[in-house]
Amino acid sequence: MGQEKLYIEKELSWLSFNERVLQEAADKSNPLIERMRFLGIYSNNLDEFYKVRFAELKRRIIISEEQGSTAHSRHLLGKIQARVLKADQEFDSLYNELLLEMARNQIFLINERQLSVNQQSCCATTLSSTCASTLPLF
Repeated sequence: MGQEKLYIEKELSWLSFNERVLQEAADKSNPLIERMRFLGIYSNNLDEFYKVRFAELKRRIIISEEQGSTAHSRHLLGKIQARVLKADQEFDSLYNELLLEMARNQIFLINERQLSVNQQSCCATTLSSTCASTLPLF
């Protein structure tokens, strides 16, 4: 038997997990709002992936360049980029699909620029009275 790869790179394993989260968002048997939550989880996980695993891989490439051995890390980087690109396209498609489905159910996502002055005031009051004390100060 030749040398077989007996493990999955931790970066690819992390992405596989996140792809499973995306599959939950695509699963029409899940309630609509839960599907949107899964998209949020996917997005947060991907942010964390780039902050931790991707940054670590980039550091390994820099260190490897000094030693002249970047082939493995660069190959892994290419695999990561291809997987993330594919998953992000799926995310975008699902997000747009779910927004339409929510609108059909009279559920709308809006941002602060779409609020009236009165609505902005109400949101600011609610925010400061319910959760501002739990937010970290920067």
